[in-house]
Amino acid sequence: ELARDHPGLVIPRAFTAPAKERMALNLLRLAEQKRLSIPRDASLMAELHAVKRQATQTGVRYDAPRTAQGHADRFWALAMALDGMEGYARSASMEVELW
Repeated sequence: ELARDHPGLVIPRAFTAPAKERMALNLLRLAEQKRLSIPRDASLMAELHAVKRQATQTGVRYDAPRTAQGHADRFWALAMALDGMEGYARSASMEVELW
């Protein structure tokens, strides 16, 4: 509905296992390359480290335990934002900074 009401502004995303893997690995790659600058916030860092790669019978999945604070929601929000910047974030000169 939102994508229809706001064409070009809202991009529908299917939260499938392959999509989650792509987004998680992209976030990890940017962090490892030191191209991702984030504030030193303990709860944010805990969410970023909560998502784990888990082997399943059908492949792998990326998931985090559900807590009173959420389900690594900020990890996935950041991963989806970076995924939406796909053409930009992959540029060698691009750095992503969040404050």
